[in-house]
Amino acid sequence: MDISGDGTSSKSSTEAARDAAEALGITINGLPIGGSSSVESFYTNSVITSDGFVVAASSFDDFGRAVAKKLEIEIGGSPIPIPAGGWLLLTGVGGLMAMRRRKKA
Repeated sequence: MDISGDGTSSKSSTEAARDAAEALGITINGLPIGGSSSVESFYTNSVITSDGFVVAASSFDDFGRAVAKKLEIEIGGSPIPIPAGGWLLLTGVGGLMAMRRRKKA
C-alpha cells in the first residue's frame, strides 16, 4: 500500500493504523510531498511499516518522478532488452519445432 501526502496527521492514530496493517501482512510505503524534513520524518517514523520505504517528492511537480522511483525499487532490475528477448523467443520456438519433429518420427 502506498500513502502519499504533504502534511502530518495524528501520530497515535496513524501509528495504530500502520501497526494494524502490518499485523495483517500489509506493507506500507510512503511518498511524502513537499521536501519538508518534518513531513519526511513523520512518514519514516509513523507511516511506513518495518519492511516499507520512503521516496520523497520535493513538490507536486516532482511526484511523478517519486512514483517512478518507487516502482523501480519495488520491481527491481532492468527489463530484458528487446534484442535479448528476440533471441529468447527464437530459441523457444526452435525448441518447440524440434519437439514436434521428434514426435512425428
